[in-house]
Amino acid sequence: MLKQCRERSIQSYKITAEKRTGGVSAQEILIRLKPVQDASRRRFCRYCGFAIRTGKHECPSCKRTSTALVGEFVEPSEAARIPVVHPPEPWNELVWPEGATVSLSSRQGVGKSSVAMVLNRTKELQIAAWFTTEQDPNQVQEIASRVHVPCPPIWPVSQMDPLNNALRGLDKVPAGPGAVIVFDSLTPLGVQGAVQMMNRLIMDAREFGWRIVMINQTNKAEQVAGSASLVFMPDIDARLTTDKFARRRLYVGKNRYGPEFTRYFGFDREGQVILPDFRGIVHSVEGLHPNLELVPYGLADGSVPGKPGQARGKKVQWAGILDPLAEYGLLPRFAGYATAGAESAATEDGLMYPPDWQERRAFAETHGNKWLSREEIATVLGATSWQPLAARLAKARAKREGTEEDDLPSFLDLPHGTEIDEEGTAP
Repeated sequence: MLKQCRERSIQSYKITAEKRTGGVSAQEILIRLKPVQDASRRRFCRYCGFAIRTGKHECPSCKRTSTALVGEFVEPSEAARIPVVHPPEPWNELVWPEGATVSLSSRQGVGKSSVAMVLNRTKELQIAAWFTTEQDPNQVQEIASRVHVPCPPIWPVSQMDPLNNALRGLDKVPAGPGAVIVFDSLTPLGVQGAVQMMNRLIMDAREFGWRIVMINQTNKAEQVAGSASLVFMPDIDARLTTDKFARRRLYVGKNRYGPEFTRYFGFDREGQVILPDFRGIVHSVEGLHPNLELVPYGLADGSVPGKPGQARGKKVQWAGILDPLAEYGLLPRFAGYATAGAESAATEDGLMYPPDWQERRAFAETHGNKWLSREEIATVLGATSWQPLAARLAKARAKREGTEEDDLPSFLDLPHGTEIDEEGTAP
């Protein structure tokens, strides 16, 4: 009797909902509401606060067995230890636990599908299902062959009713916890359909412990096409770009489980992921951490080789430390090095680093570059007639005021803290 009453109530809700929404099917409304209803089913470890899948009582983080908390305040007493996996290049720095979702975005032709397919290279991250809205199964198989990985099971999403067809495919996925699901891509589903599909994918990832990659297209401004929630809702936001030198970069600017990073990479003729060769020239490390770039000195944003300091543009801000070396023809000996800095009148050696130079150094060394330090630059310049910026400014001022160079006080030779009177003399 109770079951019959419940069925009549649901049927009444469907009819009323369809009337109120002007013809939108009740099935679509229920799909829209399902992620909200299922969100309350999320369970958390009472000791470390890590998410526990439905029906599983052992925490994947602290390995303790207890009654998971749901619909209550969580007060963790210890830090969660995220289970570690080892993704292949260029994903090798990614922290990606079970149940976490990734948004992978770029413009057309950069290689989103190939980069996602590379995940099938390791046993830890096997792609259990590949949903395709843009390509035929034979094209997906060609991508797998090109990068030399096994082709995963493919679900071609119907163009007639893509949303419901994709949902039927998800219901048939036989994968267990930790499996990777790729949806390529959400963009053809439209703004509303993409958001609905994303909500369902996030819900299934949390419930079944799947690792899900959702591929999106970007516009000319490098913004994800469609709703902003396609970027905000997934746990990890990954962007695939190319710089002016045709080098691919995987940039993870948001990760709720680990650090952000940027990784240069490429594909050789055999489809293997390789690291670009930076040994031919010296680079400056530009951008803001973690979105860093290796820019060849004198070859970007209008700067002129052989004429240091000329019109670098907005993106090149930390190549000034290399200008003295270029002026004296010393840069060739530092091919394969990278650095970041500028000339400064506020330091004794006339050089300065940016505040985050340690992160820039680690980024350069991760990509096979040697770090060119201030001490090395000062030592090499010491054998030339180069003078620090403070000395050059003092000479320029003296020339303007008509003071003889020999009459100039030797400010740089005075002990630190020496007081100078108004006439420029020291006691």
